[in-house]
Amino acid sequence: MELRYAYWCNRKLSEVIVGWETDLDYLKKKGYMIYLCCDNAELYNAVKSYWMQEWIITVVSELPEFSELLHHEYARENMRV
Repeated sequence: MELRYAYWCNRKLSEVIVGWETDLDYLKKKGYMIYLCCDNAELYNAVKSYWMQEWIITVVSELPEFSELLHHEYARENMRV
């Protein structure tokens, strides 16, 4: 089975959970809708708007490229201040 990127949003808590589809299966089993992405860039672009609104981003899988993109974006935003 090919690993696919996935995320889930909780609008009430302003939180996004990000990880591999298999790591978010527990949410799917509870009946929640998870969103699938074909690559790291698509995942980053999908989650970026939530991050810009200061939502909590929780990464539950080992996603070093995704985490690095968020870190660089955070550093770039803080340099502007």
